[in-house]
Amino acid sequence: MLSSHLGLLYQAITEHRTMKINYFEDTDTALIEFTENRVAETRKLCENIYIDLDKQGNLVAMKVERAEQSANILEFTFERQAKATD
Repeated sequence: MLSSHLGLLYQAITEHRTMKINYFEDTDTALIEFTENRVAETRKLCENIYIDLDKQGNLVAMKVERAEQSANILEFTFERQAKATD
């Protein structure tokens, strides 16, 4: 089940152009927004990690509660990797 959700995460990252990441210190919550689509369903992946899906099942956002502890999110970097060529 987790691998199918990771596939949704990969799909969202590769298909959509805008991604917003917010970290809320007061609640130790990280919110990663992949699209601005309306959320139709929220699924719990595991303790402290939730994903929001639109009505087509596409990934809209991911929330990590207790982010500093559970995901060791102290810093964040982003690198865009070039497409592999054959």
